[in-house]
Amino acid sequence: MIRSKVTLVSATVLAALAAFSVAAGNVAIDGPVSASGRLYVVVSPEAAPGPTAVTVFGLDADGRPRQGETIETGGLGAAFSSPQGIATNPRGDLLFVANNHSDDVSVFHILTDGSLDPVPGPFPVGGTPAYLAVDPSGEFLYVGDIANGRVRVLRIDDTGELSAVQAVPAGLPAEIEVHPSGDLLFVASFTGIRVFAVAENGTLTEVAGSPFAVPGNRTLHLELDSYGDRLFGLDLDRGIAAYDVEPSGALELVDGSPAFVSSFASTLELGEREDFLFASSPFDATVDVFRVLGRGQLHEISGSPFSGDFVPAELLNPRGTSRLYEIGAGTRRISVFEIGSNGRLTEAPNSPVDVADVAARVPNGAVFASRPVGFLTPP
Repeated sequence: MIRSKVTLVSATVLAALAAFSVAAGNVAIDGPVSASGRLYVVVSPEAAPGPTAVTVFGLDADGRPRQGETIETGGLGAAFSSPQGIATNPRGDLLFVANNHSDDVSVFHILTDGSLDPVPGPFPVGGTPAYLAVDPSGEFLYVGDIANGRVRVLRIDDTGELSAVQAVPAGLPAEIEVHPSGDLLFVASFTGIRVFAVAENGTLTEVAGSPFAVPGNRTLHLELDSYGDRLFGLDLDRGIAAYDVEPSGALELVDGSPAFVSSFASTLELGEREDFLFASSPFDATVDVFRVLGRGQLHEISGSPFSGDFVPAELLNPRGTSRLYEIGAGTRRISVFEIGSNGRLTEAPNSPVDVADVAARVPNGAVFASRPVGFLTPP
């Protein structure tokens, strides 16, 4: 289920979006690695813009992250000015990273051992990149430009190079979700949720009724189910609202929404089996857990919210696992929690794990990636 300039965004938005170039080198991740993939973490200086990098983690058989190489993106970022999107293509062989202070996107080939090989760049996007999303065909990258209030469409060629296609107004774009069909694009915005129809060439046309009114006015994160039938939106003040998605892209609020979340919740993750939703509240250092009922209603489980080492840049429940990973921005740590069949969280042994960086950069976005046969075969 992870970007821009401090001077261009208000302090409130920066707080909402926040949650010298020396590489660590190509450090091998030795020994057996879990089949759930590699974890890629964006690291940037806290406040003053500086070089951004990606740190690669393998996973032990028990899911514990093990740090490997850190590779520079060639772009500039600042972690506490806005999030920095990071995304993979559907094949899992390309990685995209938003550099939120050099206004460009870096691209890497993901090699069969999980290491990264830069595509010559970075690629200017014409504005300040934040959240990223790749369409299901792998042909287009969608970039939220929060400085200019645009979603930018970039074409991805066979080598991973990017070229501009279109820019459309989108309020103050935050997280972006693409419908599994590739025909609809959903954008969280402080002006409501914007929905766009997607043409075959990747261009966007806003659907009738968009932007759709939402409870509150600071929707930051979106999660879309695997069928594209239901969308969940996390508002910083009002909690999680569930929406039925009509074929046209129109959104209808589910009865009983929104569900209250601990104060100023800013990160949302739909569980791998889509039966639980996780929302973190950095000011309370908690994670709220909700069971997703059949009609989209949310029921907070017993014991929620759960306390932990939560100052998150990202919450992730990778495919094929019953683990929740919390990548801490302020803490520079990765915490691992086992998700019980009832949704309860139990911190795993040997958690948390430090994110070590010689330049003392902090995590500002993360993504899991896995590839088919051979991706996790140890050298």
